[in-house]
Amino acid sequence: MKSVNGVGGWLLVLSRLLILWQPIVIGLTTAQALTAISVRGTAVTLIVLARALAATLGLAAGLALNRRHSGAVRLTQFSLLVSLTVEMFVYVTPTFPNNRGPGETPFWVAGTLFYYGGWLVYLLRSKRVRATFADS
Repeated sequence: MKSVNGVGGWLLVLSRLLILWQPIVIGLTTAQALTAISVRGTAVTLIVLARALAATLGLAAGLALNRRHSGAVRLTQFSLLVSLTVEMFVYVTPTFPNNRGPGETPFWVAGTLFYYGGWLVYLLRSKRVRATFADS
């Protein structure tokens, strides 16, 4: 398989989501949750730290994808799994403050599984990913 110059297509979309979108979303939700720390205590603080770690891993993965580092795909897979785990914990426990209505949580869980699962499948099966990182 021929190597591809640069990162493009869906791989570029993923890297941009990891570099820009994920930190913005985590930052906004964390800012809203900071007021709950005094009420809910250490548990919210730990979730905020876990989300910050997930966003940091995502940022590192996105930069590694853009720079075509040899371990970029594995780092991205690990980052997506960490983010998925943290988000699932947030959705299925009442610890982190949210604005979801009654009965909405299963839809958020399904959407999150679809989002992260889709990217993981893409990284595993994409010809573009294999071609881009063929020489790594």
